[in-house]
Amino acid sequence: MRAELIPGIVTLLQKQWRGAMCRQRYKKMKAALAIMIYYRRYKMKSYFTQMSQKFRHAKSSRDYGKSIKWPEPSVTTRHIVPSLRVLFDRWRAAMILSPFPRSEWPQLRLKMSAAIALRGKRGTWGADRVWKGDYLSLPEENSSYIIYNAAIENLKYSDQFNVVMFSAFVHKTNKFNRCADRALLVTDFAVYKLDSGAKFKAMKRGMSLQEMTGLSVSPGSDQLVVIHNNKGNDLVFTIISSEDRVGELVGALASRYYQ
Repeated sequence: MRAELIPGIVTLLQKQWRGAMCRQRYKKMKAALAIMIYYRRYKMKSYFTQMSQKFRHAKSSRDYGKSIKWPEPSVTTRHIVPSLRVLFDRWRAAMILSPFPRSEWPQLRLKMSAAIALRGKRGTWGADRVWKGDYLSLPEENSSYIIYNAAIENLKYSDQFNVVMFSAFVHKTNKFNRCADRALLVTDFAVYKLDSGAKFKAMKRGMSLQEMTGLSVSPGSDQLVVIHNNKGNDLVFTIISSEDRVGELVGALASRYYQ
């Protein structure tokens, strides 16, 4: 063999050896990946089996599994727990609401918002009655309901809100302690003070929900409400009704404010 061919043969053998080593390393990495995937699937399956055993009687329990302690997740299953909790909370909420017709769900949502906001602050707030929301649109509540409905349609066109969440006649008190009869309108974006006379015209620009800083209600049977805003011009009024509608107003505002 000629001496000048030896370096070329050595180089060729080195390339072949490197190629063999690369192929071997690739096979090992592929095998390791397959083992990792199988292990993760095994751990996931094991965790779901534990969950299935833990919650097999959740549907028949009084609290629908709320008091059941979740199994401790491993490192490989920890990332799925938040998603599983969201699914569980939605299922549990659906089970709680299942006895009620779906048409009543929006009202129940408002009542839950009011219950959270008024817990320990007011004895009664109308939880045991049907909430109708836009009372001034009802003929039994407002003899001028046709004029009111027309005024609201015009206001909806100009201010671009979607729905009226609450309305009622109120006694408004200004900063000079002077009282006047007004109409209160709560939409999904703002609170309006309306003239309770013949036209139900908005007396000022609506107070947007972003301007609200708090809500105060009296603890007694009267229906005094104070809506605080960031401009220092709080809206103070008493709802005029034989029914307690404070909870309904609080529920409407709270459900929109925390969205």
